[in-house]
Amino acid sequence: MTSQALNVAFDHRPIVFRLSSPDLVILDPLALDAISEEFQQIGSLSADLRRERLAGVVGTLKIGLHCVALFVPGVYEIGLDDLELVPEAGAQVDTFEVDTGTAVFVDLAYLAPVAAALSWDRYDQALQSPVGDDSAWLKFADEVGGPYFGAPFADADYPFSGDGAYRLRPGVPRCLRAESGAG
Repeated sequence: MTSQALNVAFDHRPIVFRLSSPDLVILDPLALDAISEEFQQIGSLSADLRRERLAGVVGTLKIGLHCVALFVPGVYEIGLDDLELVPEAGAQVDTFEVDTGTAVFVDLAYLAPVAAALSWDRYDQALQSPVGDDSAWLKFADEVGGPYFGAPFADADYPFSGDGAYRLRPGVPRCLRAESGAG
């Protein structure tokens, strides 16, 4: 039996993932594929330049950048109740748009390896895995260097209910466990 990937959730539970930096990129998985090469280039820059260049990325869907308040490296969680629908993504840096019913949360320090590992074809292939087989998601995390990304799937019974523009509620993500030397 394959281990469960805690950073991907199809079943209403919160995603659990690691952060080594306070900057959390939020995007639709379509964006990972559409501008993967640009993300990989951005990932090779210094933290300040990554934030600046990410703000200039233009795609068909708005990409969000959320700064985690009172950040410490560690293990964090986000649940479907932790996102709120907004009328439109607008110019706010922390809002993002979803067209696939899924949001991908990525530690900005790991944007390049996530973009390299998680192409649309590989993402689609992982979605076709049998229920309970998280081996593809675990392989992505291994290729990235750890679960420095997470992907909750929307549910109509929760605030994160599908396509639209969203942002994280205040105080999210929540730190579950601080880690010294994370990253």
